[in-house]
Amino acid sequence: MKRRMVALCWLLVSWMGAAHGQTTPPHLILINGKVVTVDDRFSVAEALAVKGERLVAVGKTRDIVRLTGPDTHKIDVYDASAR
Repeated sequence: MKRRMVALCWLLVSWMGAAHGQTTPPHLILINGKVVTVDDRFSVAEALAVKGERLVAVGKTRDIVRLTGPDTHKIDVYDASAR
C-alpha cells in the first residue's frame, strides 16, 4: 500500500510539477519521503501536498507541514520512495 502511494505521488510530481501560493489548505500531504521532482537536476524533495486532483507544493517536510489545515490528511511515508 505504501509503495503504491509513493508510486502515485511520483507520477503526480513528474506530470504536474509544483505550484505555490495556494489560498486554501491541501487535502493531503505526504511527509518524510523521497520525492523525485524530475526537474532539470532531478532534485529530491521530502514532502508534497495535494489539493483535489492537483499537486500544489513540493519541498521540505517542515515547509509542507505548515500548509496543513484542519481537514488535511497527513501521511508519513517513513523515508519511502518509488523505485
